[in-house]
Amino acid sequence: MIHIRQLGIKYFLLLFTVLFQSCNSYYLKTAPANIKKYDLLFSQYCNIDTASNHEFNAVLSNIYGDYKHAVLFAGKKNKSSLSIAINTAQLDSIKANLEFISKDSGFSLEDKLKASQMLSLLSPPSLDHVFNSSKAADARSVILEQSKNFHFLLINEAHYSSQNRAFTHSLLKPLWEQGYRYLALEDLGYDDLELIARGSPNIHTGYYLKDPVFSALVRDALKMGYQLVPYETKGSEGGTIRDRDQALNIYKSTLQKDTVGKVIIHAGYSHISKEGGDPYIPMGAQLKALIRQDILTVDQVTMVELSDDKLHSYYKHVKNNFTFSDPIVVLDSNSKPLIDPVNSQGIDIQIYHPPTIYKYNRPLWLLNKENYSFIKVPNELQKYKGYLLQVLRKEAEYNEIPIDQIVIGNDTRLVLSPSDYKIRLISREGNLEATGLLTIR
Repeated sequence: MIHIRQLGIKYFLLLFTVLFQSCNSYYLKTAPANIKKYDLLFSQYCNIDTASNHEFNAVLSNIYGDYKHAVLFAGKKNKSSLSIAINTAQLDSIKANLEFISKDSGFSLEDKLKASQMLSLLSPPSLDHVFNSSKAADARSVILEQSKNFHFLLINEAHYSSQNRAFTHSLLKPLWEQGYRYLALEDLGYDDLELIARGSPNIHTGYYLKDPVFSALVRDALKMGYQLVPYETKGSEGGTIRDRDQALNIYKSTLQKDTVGKVIIHAGYSHISKEGGDPYIPMGAQLKALIRQDILTVDQVTMVELSDDKLHSYYKHVKNNFTFSDPIVVLDSNSKPLIDPVNSQGIDIQIYHPPTIYKYNRPLWLLNKENYSFIKVPNELQKYKGYLLQVLRKEAEYNEIPIDQIVIGNDTRLVLSPSDYKIRLISREGNLEATGLLTIR
C-alpha cells in the first residue's frame, strides 16, 4: 500500500510503503534530494575504460560490489615480463652450481635455502609429485593454531578483493580471544581523527576502505576493542625505504609500548613477506629484524580464482583435485603448510580461496555473518535501474561508508541483517537523488 501526502514548502514528497517477502518485513521512506557530483567515483565506475588501467578498474569494480568484473580486470593486469635467453649448457651449469650450494656445508643455511628455491623454479617437479600425500585443512583452524605462538600475525590482501578482507574479518574474534589487541591496516590514514568516536569509516578514512566489506572489518574491530594502527609512511619514498617506515611505525605503536598485546597486520600483497634482498626488503622482513623475533605470515592473494589462463598452476591443481567450499590450507606429507616456490621463504601459510558461488549476482561469502540474508530491493526503487543504492547505519553521518551498496538491476538483492538503516540513491552521473530510511524486520 502506498500513501502520499504533501508537506510544507521546504519539504519533499514522502513515499511510504510496507512490503512483505521471504519472511522479512520492510518499511521504506524516501525523500528526493538534489546534490550534484556527490559520488564522482561511482560516475567513474559507470564510465569505466575497459581497455586500460586494469588494476584501477578492478579496485573500482570491487568497491561497488561488482566482484565478477573485479576478478576479470585483476586477471588483465599488466605484468612485467623478463625474457632471458639461456642455452641448455648454461642452464645445466646454473643448476649444477645451485645443487652444489644447496648441499655444501661451507654455505650458510640462508644461501642453501635460496639455492634450493632457485632449483625448484628452474626444475619444478610435477604437480602430482608436489601434492603427493598432501591433504586439505581448514584455513582458519591452521592459522588460529599457529598464531598462538607468535606476537605478530601478518596477512595480506589484493586491493581488489573483498573476499580477502572478509576472511581477515572472520579471524578477528578468535584472535582477540588469543590476546591480539592491535589491528594495523596499511590503508588506514592519519586524517580521520573522529574514527574511534564515530565507530565507522567515512570517505576520509582510507581509499580502499570505501569498500563496504573493508569498512565492516573496521567497525567490528572497534566494537571488539581492537586498537587501530595506521602505519603507512608519511614520506614520498617507495620500495625498501617505504617498508622500513612501515615497520618502524608498527613497532613504535605496538611492541615498543606494549609487550603483551599481540598484533594483526593487514597489508597489501608482498609487503608481509619476511624474506627480502637487494633491491627490495619488504616490511615483514624489516619488522622481523627490528623486533628480533619470528613473525607469522599468511598469504591469501596467490591462490585465488582468476580467468583459467591466469590461474596459478598450484591453484588449478588443487581446484581440480580437492573439493572445498571454504578457504583451505594444503598440508604436505609432514603436515606442514605447502607453499609455492616463489613464496616459500617469506610465507608460512598459504590460503586457497574456493571459487566464488553467486546468487542474485552476489557472492555467497557475503552471507558468512550472523543474521545476514538476501533482501530484495523495494519495488518502488526498481525503476531506478543503473542507480547506486547505498544502505548505511541509522546513525550514519553524511559521508560515512555504507554497510552495503549495489547497482540496481533485475532482481538485485542487498545483504543485510534486520535493523533500521539510512539509504541513499545516486545516479550514474554521481548525483545524490534521494535519501531515506529503511527498516528490516
